[in-house]
Amino acid sequence: MSQTRSEQLLENLKKACGKLRDAQAFEDTEPFREATIQRYEYTFELAWKLMSSVLKEQGIESFGVRNVIRDAARLGLVSDPSVWFSYAEARNKTSHTYREEIALEVYRIARGSFLNDVDALIKNLSKLAAP
Repeated sequence: MSQTRSEQLLENLKKACGKLRDAQAFEDTEPFREATIQRYEYTFELAWKLMSSVLKEQGIESFGVRNVIRDAARLGLVSDPSVWFSYAEARNKTSHTYREEIALEVYRIARGSFLNDVDALIKNLSKLAAP
């Protein structure tokens, strides 16, 4: 039986979380910071795309990251949309990681509570899927 788009995104998100967790154990050197930031970037992209896919399955058309996050909060997938807005902002800044202060800011977010919030998203998705 083939997976739905949301199921595939969820599977990929879980793998990405594992890789980001691994990155959190890396040494605090520039190459490892860059690797951690890249893993954060990929994990965030999967998280918001998964939210969007689940919303669509629920009959909610939502466009743009901020709108998807707002609607995901209304559906109970995330508890604090403002925190997720800050994750989105950090993701947008990743194209400027050549600036040391921006790279360090995104690195701190990647090593901070982001994974806990993604874990909560995954847990809330399972509640939504439960009969």
